Amino acid sequence: MVLTGGKTRKVERGLEGKTVLLGTEFFEPGELPLCVFRMRPHGTSRRVHTHDFHELMIIAQGKATHLLNDREYPLLPGDVYFIRPGDKHGFVVRDPDVLQEVNLVFRLDQLNLDLRDITAIPGYQAMFVLEPALRKQTDFAARLRLNPEELKKVLDIVDEMEYELAKEHPGYRLRSVTLLLELLVFLSRSYTKSEILDTRKIQRMGEAVSYIEHNLSEDMTVAQLAERAHCTTNQLREIFQKAYGVSPLEYLTRARINRAMELLRDADWSITRIAFDCGFNDSNYFTRTFRKHTGTTPSTYRKTNRAQHP
Repeated sequence: MVLTGGKTRKVERGLEGKTVLLGTEFFEPGELPLCVFRMRPHGTSRRVHTHDFHELMIIAQGKATHLLNDREYPLLPGDVYFIRPGDKHGFVVRDPDVLQEVNLVFRLDQLNLDLRDITAIPGYQAMFVLEPALRKQTDFAARLRLNPEELKKVLDIVDEMEYELAKEHPGYRLRSVTLLLELLVFLSRSYTKSEILDTRKIQRMGEAVSYIEHNLSEDMTVAQLAERAHCTTNQLREIFQKAYGVSPLEYLTRARINRAMELLRDADWSITRIAFDCGFNDSNYFTRTFRKHTGTTPSTYRKTNRAQHP
């Protein structure tokens, strides 16, 4: 569903005054949970809301103040940032006739995206996980700001996605999701290249997370990861807890288990080889850890999942 013209106004009227927005108000049953939403600015209203879906916000033109989790932040053309489910936010618009804002509304958990390669991009971790979790510490200064050329590229991708969603030609679902992946990769790479000081601080942390994702078979310590992130071990633990809800070593273990689950489903390797490939130097320890995290053994998991997915 693309919310433009009369459809946008209809949804706006339906959402007017609400403080909690639900995905069911944007996505009809059986519909692709992805839409382009061009909300018309409402001037000086300070009303805030939360929602149960993800939102990517792009400031194409004009200025505004974003009310986000009980703080206020100025917005400028080229600003792109990610709103998580549960974030409380709203707008104060300086000039409604000038502001051009484009929103992508979607549910990552229902799109069945293969994000394995994207999550290994340092900029993805930085922009879509770390920056939202650390906004109060950075005072929103680590958000992505695109240059005019980058902004045009992003808006071109969004326009094409909007066209696909509106026309619903054969294959539009696949094309729309492909465009979303293209957008996520482009933004992640743009964040990786950003030279803004506060962005670089978050970027270094993203590089540490990317290192974990790319080197699961390697031994690594919290001290080594902290050195890559240019912070202390205590700072690293605190940031991981805020962004991922676990310690760095628990994140590493979960990443290894997730990789092992993929290999058990897709590869014909022995369980011992999979254990070593995922950084477990002892197959018995691998089995105990796998059972702790999944509730079953590697061999049972393989047998069950291959039976379900021949």
